[in-house]
Amino acid sequence: MEQRQSWQRCLRHRPLKLQLMAAGLALLLTACGGGSKGSRALTATIAPTATTIPTPTPAPTATMTPTPTLSPAQIAARFKASTQQVTVADIAKDPNFYQGANIQFGAIILNFVQDSSGDTVGANVYDPNDETSVIQIVFSPLLDITQINRGDVINVWRQGLGAASGQNAFGANITEGVVQEFYLHDETTGYSDAP
Repeated sequence: MEQRQSWQRCLRHRPLKLQLMAAGLALLLTACGGGSKGSRALTATIAPTATTIPTPTPAPTATMTPTPTLSPAQIAARFKASTQQVTVADIAKDPNFYQGANIQFGAIILNFVQDSSGDTVGANVYDPNDETSVIQIVFSPLLDITQINRGDVINVWRQGLGAASGQNAFGANITEGVVQEFYLHDETTGYSDAP
């Protein structure tokens, strides 16, 4: 009886595989007449073991990193830092070379340019070191035209548009370099349309 209890204790604390092996050995010994003196039957009790069911791990979710919002002044500073310093003479000599390029240059306002409805939309400007080099700038909608004057020294940041052709006030066909103004600073008055 004591041997039976020790087997049962042992079987309760072993994994299922060992329990099955012990039960098979006990049956074999019993069938062959082995075991202790006096052929007593050896019985084994197999206790069911608890099985753990794996729980699904939730899929990781992407965490969105917020994109920092730049202030208008930061945007202007970044753009200005990305420009190439040129002269009006450079643009006038080969306007198509600067088409699409972010450029910065200094100039003097020669006169203002109006559209067909009479609104001032730009200005002809010349190089401070070469009065014969003239290009046209197209003003940004943010520019306050009342703050700039003919003869003012200005700095312009923007993109070259290449060459444009048209008729002047006397009916002659002319071609000149054109730049779309993005930021303008008037050195004479201190006005700036950049934030």
